[in-house]
Formats: sequence, structure tokens, C-alpha cells
Amino acid sequence: METSQHTDGVVYLSLNAYRNDNFRSFLYASDDFGANWKSIKANLPDESVNVIREDPINPNVLYVGTDMGVFVSTNKGKSWEVLSNGIPICPSHDMVIHPRDRELVVGTHGRSIYVVDVEPIQKLTDKVIKKAIHLFEPKPVRQKRERTGSKPSSVWREPDDMTADMYYWLAEDGSVEINVKDCNDIIAQMTAEGNRGINTIKWDMVADRQVELNRRLNKANEELGKAKKKFNEADNKQGKQVDSDDKADEVKKPSEKDKEKLQKLKKELDQAKRKVKDIKLLLAEPAKYAKLPESTRQKMIRTIYAGKGDYTVEIKSGDNIETGTLKVSSDQKPEKLDTEKKRLEETKKLLNEYDVIGK
Repeated sequence: METSQHTDGVVYLSLNAYRNDNFRSFLYASDDFGANWKSIKANLPDESVNVIREDPINPNVLYVGTDMGVFVSTNKGKSWEVLSNGIPICPSHDMVIHPRDRELVVGTHGRSIYVVDVEPIQKLTDKVIKKAIHLFEPKPVRQKRERTGSKPSSVWREPDDMTADMYYWLAEDGSVEINVKDCNDIIAQMTAEGNRGINTIKWDMVADRQVELNRRLNKANEELGKAKKKFNEADNKQGKQVDSDDKADEVKKPSEKDKEKLQKLKKELDQAKRKVKDIKLLLAEPAKYAKLPESTRQKMIRTIYAGKGDYTVEIKSGDNIETGTLKVSSDQKPEKLDTEKKRLEETKKLLNEYDVIGK
């Protein structure tokens, strides 16, 4: 039995009778504190229903665990869809929705525990369902680690399998094209065959080599220009200092503090120069290794991933286009970018849209 977190008097009930060799689905809902019940089995297959859960954010969404896997309804049980996303077709005996991380945790019989991101389902409002295509706002991701040095590393390390998972709604089956842009430059392109409903596309963060490196070089040159300006200004200032009597032949010696500041600026200048040099070496790799055998050449040319910054994600299906923003951070814990305060505000906005607040 599951009592509603959103509406007083609403309760859901799942029953099974497999011990009596009855494997039909028994699933009910009541809106008057259990005085009267109606079936919400709808199009569920006839298999034992083990558990039902109401979504804590979207009151229209229900999840049920059956002996044939997990099903989800976005209309309070009027119709049901299979919730796969890696969950096997096996008995699902218990479920819980994590309110902060917005993940459905499913306990199965003999097939371990599965965790599914249900945030896109929670955001599946009537407004979204009426659209031909909709891109759910991508979650922030950490910048992927790149190989450093001019040769492949001989040191074993765990593979960096970080991906940017992008969810989109499609009203009808069809092809989609996804472009990841930095300003007007496309750094990655993907195509996929989408099905009606919520789909996922995983981007491995690999960027167009030339576009991404040119972007980095322009930014590095800007930083180098600023570092040169700061250093030259500090250097010239120290060289022109005179004593308090304003005697031109007696130059004031720089203080230790001024010396430390100049050393720091010199270090920043050297780092900026080295950064520009490293990027130019990366740009030159395809030409440098052009004459090597293809298998060796591919190992020597380093893979370039999307750098730190905000990217525009554009998804197309026919004449319909949707856009969103993907934030790539150098922070080792990208979830810091998605603060609890932001989540709380988003939740309140959704609850207002579902007309739950105030009831």
C-alpha cells in the first residue's frame, strides 16, 4: 500500500495471489481514504504485481514492480509503459525513489539492485508531452582526463569512462541529430534512432580536434597577452622607482614584496607561454605522425575532449529543434554545480506546474 505524498485521501494498493496459482494483476487506487476502490491495471500484462510507488515530485507518475519487470505510468495509472533502461525482465519486489538524487532504486529477485535516473520522467509534464521533441536540461559533468606527454603512457590507470548523458522526449519514432556547440562552432555531432517516449544519448566527450584545439589556443593567447601586460607593467614600474627626495641618480631598490610579486607574475607568464606551446604541439601531431602506420599513428595522436565551459546542445528531429546548456567543469565533483538550493527551486516550480502546492 502506498499513500499519496501530494493529495490527502489518495492511496494505491497492489495485491498478488500467486500462492493460489492466480497470476493476474491486481492494482487499485482510491481517492476517498479507501472507502471506494477502482482498478488501474489498464494495459499491464497479467503478472503478479509486487509493489507500487508514487513519484515524490510528479503526482501523475506511478511505478510498479511486477514479476515481468518495472512499469511506469505518467497519467496516474490510465496507461503503462515498460521502464527498461538496463533493468532486466525479472521479478521486481521493492522500490524506493531517492528524493534528492531523483533516482529509482529497484530490488529484484536474484538479479541484484538497479538504480535508474528518473529525473526526465519527473519533468514529463503535459506541456512536454504535447511537443514533437523536447531536450531535458543536461546535468553538469566533469572535464574528462586527457593523456599528457608526447608518448602513450606505460602506467596502468583506471579508464575514464565519464559520459554526458542527454535525455530527450520524442512524440513519434524517428531519427534525431544532436550537435554540441561552442558559440557557433560544432565540436561534436551525433545521430540516433529514437523511439516514442524518453530516449538517452551518451556523449563520450570526444570533441572535434581542430575546432576544440583552436578554441583553446585562442583562449590561451588571450591569457598570454594579459600575463605579458601585467608582467611588463610591474617590471617597468620597478625600474622607474626613485627615492622620496626625487633624485634621478638614486634609484629606489625594489622591496621584497615587489620582488615576490614580480616573480609570481613571471611564473604566470611562463605558464601561459608553456600552455600556448603545448596546444601548438597538439595541433601539429597529425602532420608529425602522418607517415607512421595507421595503427601506430592512432596511438600517438592524442584524443581531445571537450574542455571546461558551457556548451549549447542542439537536437533536431525533422523541422523541430530544441536547445539546452551543458556545463563542463574541472571540479572533481560536478554535483557541486547542481546545488540542493537549485534543485529545491526546480522542485517547487514543478509542483506549481502540477498544481500540487496550495491544495
